[in-house]
Amino acid sequence: MRIDISSSSILGEAGKENFFACQEACKKYGFDFGVQLHNTSDDEIIDYVKKSGVKFTVHSPIRGDYSLNLSTRENLPIIFQAFEDNYAFLKEIGVDLTVFHGFAMTDILIGSMKSQADYAKKLSLLKRDDLKNAVDSVINNDFTKLPEYFERFEALKDNLKIVREKFPDVIFSIENDLPVYGYGGMKLSDMVKLEHPICIDIGHLWVSSLAIDFDYYRELEIGLAESDVRMIHFHNSVMTHKTPKNLLTDGHLGISAKNEIDLSRSFNLMRKYGIDYLVLEITKCSVADIRTIAEFIGA
Repeated sequence: MRIDISSSSILGEAGKENFFACQEACKKYGFDFGVQLHNTSDDEIIDYVKKSGVKFTVHSPIRGDYSLNLSTRENLPIIFQAFEDNYAFLKEIGVDLTVFHGFAMTDILIGSMKSQADYAKKLSLLKRDDLKNAVDSVINNDFTKLPEYFERFEALKDNLKIVREKFPDVIFSIENDLPVYGYGGMKLSDMVKLEHPICIDIGHLWVSSLAIDFDYYRELEIGLAESDVRMIHFHNSVMTHKTPKNLLTDGHLGISAKNEIDLSRSFNLMRKYGIDYLVLEITKCSVADIRTIAEFIGA
């Protein structure tokens, strides 16, 4: 099994120490070690990872001015130029697998994120009251039965086909979304119909299940069984069925803590379907997280 840590875990001097500690932990437990460059990675961290000699993948867009929203038929020349910009850089650094978010309920061009502060600032421009679960919330309601949803889904499917044709030597896997700001990839039972490689983010799926009321484990198994899954984003969440829906938020926490989401059960489902590549998309991944994965396997 290959385990990548997020580049967010190796920032600064303490991060460099953590890089080597996680690398040694993977060696100890028999895992192949790598890094996934976050889309906010700057040139310094990109160069550091390249020179380290470890395997790595990329969360796109890591280059260009725009995010890669394909659930639209507007502004496609600009959006596909953003794909071209990312493709050129991926080829330059020798990466043939990347992941991106591509399903937003908007025709507005979404600026790429250069820092964590950019997320709320840029995505707030997309918010629509008709897609929110409360006035004071950024969390989606269940809009997956709306005619607009199906129209955008078909646009996404058509545009993903173009991506596969234009960039056959790089896999742009599409990730299921956190249910915020009108991002539409909330259900894996829908995403399997895209007929395109996917990345399953279990934290996003868990929060989506709480936001729009579906069975997380059933959806996870559908995604694993019926999709071309290229990677898993694995992280923890403190959200529960008691969390008010307008207060739901992302996790990206360490996996050793016991929370309502059953990470051991989730991991066993992944192993059942032959998954051998996890990205520990944890803000500050640690040796303890890698040890917990080893314990899951041992159990």
